[in-house]
Amino acid sequence: MDTVLGMHVDEASAKVRSGGPVDDEADYAQPTWAGVIPVHSMTGVPVGDDALVKGVKMRTSLADLTHLGLRKR
Repeated sequence: MDTVLGMHVDEASAKVRSGGPVDDEADYAQPTWAGVIPVHSMTGVPVGDDALVKGVKMRTSLADLTHLGLRKR
C-alpha cells in the first residue's frame, strides 16, 4: 500500500525512533522547540461516487481496513 502526505515546509529536521527527545543538557537552554509530532493513519467514512449504478454496494472487505494497520475513525 502506498501513502502520500503533502505539506508545505519552510524548514525541518526529523529523527525516527520511539520515545521523546533526548538532547544535550546545554541544548535545553536554547529557545528552539523540541518534541514529538505523532502521525496516525486512519480511515474515514466511505463516500460513494455519485455516478455509481443504483443499488451497487461497497464490498465488505473495503469497509474494514484494520488488517492494513489503519484505525477506524
